[in-house]
Amino acid sequence: MKLAALVICTAIAGIPITAYTAEAQPGAAKVSAGNYIPHRGEIMELIQKRHSKLWFAGNAKNWDLANYELDEIKEGLGDLIKYHPGVDYDVQIVEYVNHPINSLYKAIESRNIVEFKKSFDSLTSGCNACHQEAERGFIKIKRPGTLPYSNQEFTIK
Repeated sequence: MKLAALVICTAIAGIPITAYTAEAQPGAAKVSAGNYIPHRGEIMELIQKRHSKLWFAGNAKNWDLANYELDEIKEGLGDLIKYHPGVDYDVQIVEYVNHPINSLYKAIESRNIVEFKKSFDSLTSGCNACHQEAERGFIKIKRPGTLPYSNQEFTIK
């Protein structure tokens, strides 16, 4: 329904609707013509949400959920490399976030809240350093202050 409204509104306004396809990205992952490829900002927004959920899961000592969210962050970074190969994301990720991600996995596995918080802050710093290098320093990530989802339980009962 919303898509139909968008199509009608853009058609009336005379705005062309173009799919963001692999063909539009030189060197991008090969997909079938017309398949949607998420924009870098969309991938990063999902990573940011996972970052927030990771914090609340770890802080609640919900280690299974923390591990899951960290896996999702890692997968999102992989998608960034896969769908946007024209940028040195692979180099930046290795330089800025691989070590903190590995440290987080160790903290989660050992269920060490002190190391979790230290590694989480290191990951956050790495994200911000990567943003600086990408000339996106105005995107500054921090520890979340409030739960992003009121419909999810982060504590284990």
